[in-house]
Amino acid sequence: MRIALVCLLLACRPGGVRTDNGVTAKDTAGPIWDKGAAYRFDLHATVLVDLGESRTAIHYELNSDLTISVVEERDGRTTLHLRLVEPKVRGLSPGGIEAPDRLSRDLRDGDAAAVLAAGKMVAFGFRKSAPNSVVNTFRQLAAGLQVAVARGAKDDLQEEYDTTGRYLAAYSFDHATGTVCKTKVRYLALLGNSDGPSMLPRVIGSEGRIRVSRGMRLESVVLQDELAIGNAEMPIRAQTELELRLRAIEDARVTEAPASFLAGFTMVAASESAGANAHAQGLDRARTGGASFREIVSRMRAQGKARDVGLFNALAASLRTEAGAPAQAVRMVAARSDLSSVLVDGLGAASCPACESALIDLLGTPSPYIKASVLHALARFQNPGDRAVAAMKARLEEQAYDPTALYTLGAYARLFGQQGNPGKAAELGNFLVGRLEGATDSMQKIVALRAIENAGCAQALSLLPRFTDDQDESVKGAAKLAAAAITNSNWRNP
Repeated sequence: MRIALVCLLLACRPGGVRTDNGVTAKDTAGPIWDKGAAYRFDLHATVLVDLGESRTAIHYELNSDLTISVVEERDGRTTLHLRLVEPKVRGLSPGGIEAPDRLSRDLRDGDAAAVLAAGKMVAFGFRKSAPNSVVNTFRQLAAGLQVAVARGAKDDLQEEYDTTGRYLAAYSFDHATGTVCKTKVRYLALLGNSDGPSMLPRVIGSEGRIRVSRGMRLESVVLQDELAIGNAEMPIRAQTELELRLRAIEDARVTEAPASFLAGFTMVAASESAGANAHAQGLDRARTGGASFREIVSRMRAQGKARDVGLFNALAASLRTEAGAPAQAVRMVAARSDLSSVLVDGLGAASCPACESALIDLLGTPSPYIKASVLHALARFQNPGDRAVAAMKARLEEQAYDPTALYTLGAYARLFGQQGNPGKAAELGNFLVGRLEGATDSMQKIVALRAIENAGCAQALSLLPRFTDDQDESVKGAAKLAAAAITNSNWRNP
C-alpha cells in the first residue's frame, strides 16, 4: 500500500496599507505581528490521500482567503485569530472527497486561535463544536507560520510542533536572496505522546524557504516535506507543499476584549493533541472499513493462501486500534490457527505497545517456526519498547551472535537516536561495541559489524580500524560499510 498526502498552500506577495516600522533582524527571533492589524493571505491547498483502493482515495483542493488578526500581545506572546473567507473545496478525482460543499461550509464557519512566542507556536485554540477536519486544517495553517530565527541569523536547530507532533527544524539564512531556509530534520514525538499510531513519521525530504522583510514582516512561505508514516514494509507516503502570499495588512475589526474573545476557544499547549491525531486514527478506520478484527480474519480465511494487501492493512489497523484484538491474535496463534503466520506479521506491522506485548508472549510458544516469525516481526517495529529490547538480548543469551537479534538491536539503536532518545541509543550502541570486541571468528565479526552499521553508532569508530585491516576480505568490507554508515548518519550516539 502506498498513501501519498499532498498539501499545497499557495501564495504570498507583500502589500497593504501599513509600512515597516524600522525594526531590524537583530530585534526579534520571529516575524512581527502588529497589534490591532489584520493580515490577509491568498491560500490554495491540495490534498491527496491514496489508501490503495479507489473507494478510499481522497483528492481535493481548497481555495480561500486567510485572514490573521492580532488579538493580543503580552509577555512576549502574540495571540492570533485565524479565519478563512469564502473557502471553496473541490474534488479533483471521482469520489475525491465526500460532501465537499459541507466541508466548505464547515471551514467557512470555523476559526482558530494560535499563540506564538519567539516565532514558535506554543498554544492552539479551537472550538469544541468544530469537526476534526476544521481543527486540523487551522492547526496546520498556524504551524506554517512558525519562523523561529531572526532574519540573517546564523545556522540553528529549533524544536517546533505541527499537527503530527514535535520535530527538529534546521534553520539557515540565504544572504543572496534574503531568504530564511528551513528543513524538517526528524520527528521527536507525537502530539500527546501516546495518541495515535506509535510509529513516528520518518522525514524523507524537506525544504523550506521563507521571506521576511527587513522590518520582520512575513511575506511568503514555501515549505515542502516528504514523510514516510508507518512500518517500513508498507509505509504511508506523505508529501506536503505549503505556500502563502501576503496580500494586504489592514486594521482589524476587534469588538471585544481579548479575554472575552478567547473564552470561546479551548486552548491547549502546542504539544497536546487536541484531536490532531484524529486524522491518523481516521486512516485506520478507513483501512478497516468499520469491520472488526474477527470479521477481517474471516475474510482472510475465505481468501485462502492469497494475501490481499488492503485486507492485511485492515488487519494491522484492527490490531492497532481494537481493544482486545492483540490478545485474540495470541490465542489463535497458540491454538495453531491456519492464519498464524499472517497474524504474527500483522502484529509486527501494527507496531503498537499492545502488539509488542502480544508478540513477546508468543515467544513462549514451543514452535521454533513461530519463535523465528515473532523475532522477525519485532525487528520491523518502528517504536520498540523495553520488552522488545529485552527479548532480543534474551535471544543473544541463547545464541551470542544471532543475526536477527543483533541486526534488530542495531536498528533499534538508530530508531532511538532518530526519535530523540540518545540515552537508549547509546546504551545499545555500547552493547553492540562490546559484542564486536568479543567476536572471535570472521562470521561473528561480520554479524557484529553489520549490526553496528544498522545502528550508526559513533562510539564504534575508534574500534573499526582494527577490522578494516583484517585478513578476511568480507570482514574488511563489513567494517568499511559500518564506518560509512556512521559518518553519514543523521544522528550520533554520545
